[in-house]
Amino acid sequence: MRQVSAALPLLKVCPLGLNERSLQALTVFFERKLADTCSLVGHETADVALINYDALDSAHLMEEQLGVHPNQLMILMTLDPEHESIPGAVFVQKPVNMDLLLDLLKDLRSQVFAPRPECHFSVSQEKLKKPCFRSRLAGPMGKSQPAEAGEVRSKPSPARESHFYIGATPDVDLANAVEREKIYYDSSCFLHGFVHKAIMLATREESVVKVSGPAFGSIEIFPLARKAIASAAPSSLYAASRQRFREQDITIEIVVNVEQIPLAVGRGEALDVFMWKLVLWASRGRLPAGTDLEAPLLLNQWPNLTRLLVPPHATRIAGLWARAPVTLAQSISTLGIEQRYVFAFYSACVAQGLVAQGQSAPITVRAVEKPLCNEKRSVFRMLMNKLIWSRAE
Repeated sequence: MRQVSAALPLLKVCPLGLNERSLQALTVFFERKLADTCSLVGHETADVALINYDALDSAHLMEEQLGVHPNQLMILMTLDPEHESIPGAVFVQKPVNMDLLLDLLKDLRSQVFAPRPECHFSVSQEKLKKPCFRSRLAGPMGKSQPAEAGEVRSKPSPARESHFYIGATPDVDLANAVEREKIYYDSSCFLHGFVHKAIMLATREESVVKVSGPAFGSIEIFPLARKAIASAAPSSLYAASRQRFREQDITIEIVVNVEQIPLAVGRGEALDVFMWKLVLWASRGRLPAGTDLEAPLLLNQWPNLTRLLVPPHATRIAGLWARAPVTLAQSISTLGIEQRYVFAFYSACVAQGLVAQGQSAPITVRAVEKPLCNEKRSVFRMLMNKLIWSRAE
């Protein structure tokens, strides 16, 4: 394999037709193995499309992608690679060999940014069709990724696999003002900040509101049904939620003459689930700007973790915050976990109004006083006992 120059730009890859679990596994793979080589983006700016060829709408996805980029290079993942050749596309057999995919993407990067008279793939088709182990893209029995420095890894389990990957941001010295600035982000500049404004407008006006932008298409907010319907694929929405936007980049408008309840059954997501997801995607283990690390906080309501993306240690953090007011800094030291897990969970909870800061004292439970003995009640009970025994005899 030819060595790729580090000076080359990042190869922009657009994943299409993947479910949330596969997309999450792919994100982990890119951030850990291809951080300095490739990045996941929306379909408008992609150099390469990574498509699940076995998806029901794969033909539509390919047609749509080629409509935007007629000469788009494509990697097609399929269980049956014995398809007719498609110009500009290479088939990768499922279960996907992640080492093979790594080599393929690095080679594609060198070819995209160092054009030749004829673009070709250096990885042979025989190698691509070679049976391989089950990968993390194909299911839960995937090849384990190397542990981060200082991270304790246990055997894979269904509960662990379902955890949402927060990132690998290292802990910082919270006593250092310069280092502390790295843990904050301006939530108003991210997609979930604009969607929050749209929800407030929709609730106030009791009307459907649409949020639109070139990076993600449109998102319709239905306040009566408490639903959000996004036109973009989950991969495009994921990429857009991690970008910073300006006010002029996004349009928020009231939609007139439209039904308050979505006509298509099953379309859209619950607003709380949708917002929770956008916040976690944008946070990546950071806190909203202005968060006080030393202010005591308390969990007002337990989040429904069965419906939401669950960051690692979410249950432990929620249990700690539900017992008594505690600061974010104390939460980290008490639980002995990485800062990013506490910060990401807090960001998602505060966006939903599930946690409140400023509580100064633990909640105290008022002791119930023992009722005074009633002498008349005792006499009455004695008489009743005599009557019962007399009747029994």
